[in-house]
Amino acid sequence: MEDPVYTAEATLYVNGYDSAEVEDFNYQFSDDKLISDSRRIVISNEVVSKVREKYGDDVVISSPFWKDSESEDTLYTRFIFVDAAASTPEKAVEAADFAAALSLEEIKKYIPVTTAVQSGYAALKPVVSGEDSDSLNSSAADFGANTENDQELAGKKGGISVKQIAISLILGFVGACCAFCAYDLLSRRMRSAGDVERMLDVPVLGTITEEKDCDYVSDALSVLKERFACATVYFVAFTASDFSMKSEVFSKMGSACEVDLSSDDCVISRMRKADALVLVVSEGKSNSKQIESGISKLGLADIPMLGAIFIPNK
Repeated sequence: MEDPVYTAEATLYVNGYDSAEVEDFNYQFSDDKLISDSRRIVISNEVVSKVREKYGDDVVISSPFWKDSESEDTLYTRFIFVDAAASTPEKAVEAADFAAALSLEEIKKYIPVTTAVQSGYAALKPVVSGEDSDSLNSSAADFGANTENDQELAGKKGGISVKQIAISLILGFVGACCAFCAYDLLSRRMRSAGDVERMLDVPVLGTITEEKDCDYVSDALSVLKERFACATVYFVAFTASDFSMKSEVFSKMGSACEVDLSSDDCVISRMRKADALVLVVSEGKSNSKQIESGISKLGLADIPMLGAIFIPNK
C-alpha cells in the first residue's frame, strides 16, 4: 500500500481593476479573465520552483476550479484555491501558505488588482491515497497543471475588453442605421409636398389642411382647366385612402371623377375618358409598391397631368 498524500489548501481573494485608465486587459469588466490569469501565476514556474526548492521536489502545487456539485459546471468567483500536496501534513500546510504568499506577490506585480489577500491560513483537505494519489501527482506533474486544462478553459473564458464593447456598440449603431435606411427605402412614403414634386416630378397645385384651403385649390384648377381646354378632369390617387378628405374641391370641378389606381387594370381605360388628371396624395397613405404600380398605370394611360393636391395629416 502506498503512502498517503496530504493536501492542504489556501484561499486567495482578488478583486478587479477600478482605475479610470482603461486598457485592453481591464479586469474590472471580466472576473473570469482575472481568475484565469491569477491561477496561471499560482501554477507558474516562478511560484512552484521556489516552493519545491524550499520543501522538496515531491511537493505538488495546483489550483483547482470550484465546481457546481450538481451540474459539474466550473464556477468563476474571486476566490482562488492554492493546493499543496506533500508526504506529511505539516509540509503540505506550510507549502500551501508559502505558495499562497508567493502567488500574491506575483499577482500584484503583473496584474492590476485593487485587492489581493489570503483568506485565513491553509487547512488540510481529506487524505487521498491509492489510485487517487497517483491521479493527483500525475495531474500536477508539470508545475501544478491540473486536469482542468487551464489553457483551454482560459481561452474559452476570454474576457470582454472596453475596446470590444466600443466596437460592438459602433457596429450595432451602424447596423441599426443601415436597417432603418433599408426599411425607409422599401417602405418609402410621401410625407410632404416636396416629396411629391421630387419623387413624381409633378407640380403641387396646393395643400389642403383645412376646409378653407379648398377655395384656393378649386380656383387654381378652374384656371388650368380653362387654359388647357379640359372639359373632363379626373382625380386619381395611389390608394383609396388618399381620398381621405372629402371636400368641396372635388365637387367644384363639375364632372370630376375619383380613380383609385390600386384597383384592377380597368382604371387605365377609365382614365382615358378624361381630358386631364389631377393627382391626390395624402401624407403617408401610400407605400413604395403602391406608388410604383400607380406610376406605371399613369404612364400606360398617357393622359396629361395638371398637377397634384397634397393633404397632410392633421
